Amino acid sequence: MQEIVIVEKIEKEVMDQVFSGTLTVKEQNKILEKVSDRCDYIVRKAFEIQGLIVHWWDFDNEGGKDGSSGYFDPEQYEEEFYITGDFGGHTSDCIYLNVFPTKWLWNDFEDELIKEIESQRKSILSEKIKQKAKNVERKQKKDKLIESALSKLTSEEIKALGIKK
Repeated sequence: MQEIVIVEKIEKEVMDQVFSGTLTVKEQNKILEKVSDRCDYIVRKAFEIQGLIVHWWDFDNEGGKDGSSGYFDPEQYEEEFYITGDFGGHTSDCIYLNVFPTKWLWNDFEDELIKEIESQRKSILSEKIKQKAKNVERKQKKDKLIESALSKLTSEEIKALGIKK
């Protein structure tokens, strides 16, 4: 697995300037380069924590068929940013993440991310347990119906139906 280089947080005040649009184009482009690096760190770290591999990723505003790259759009991503990509090493308990809080650009995020992943895994496990219980209940109901139906048949009728009792 490729080692992930830690990218320092960007100060909240700097990001406020980016979001307000008060910077020159040159200043904004310089900061947005750092933002892209921080986003790359966040995405790769989020998948690494789950033991997954990021083959590639991009912001979801990428050009699709025309092949243009996505970019951090301050107008679109003030609260959260969205990604697309190719991720490997999926397991049944991995959580696919495609939305990340923008506040992670200026905050430590690892603990919050781990809690979110654990919460989602618990939720998925809870749903699996509920589904399993429903399946058991359905099987018991079906078995009871079969038993009830068979109790109304003679042994000859059961034998004629090819049912082994």
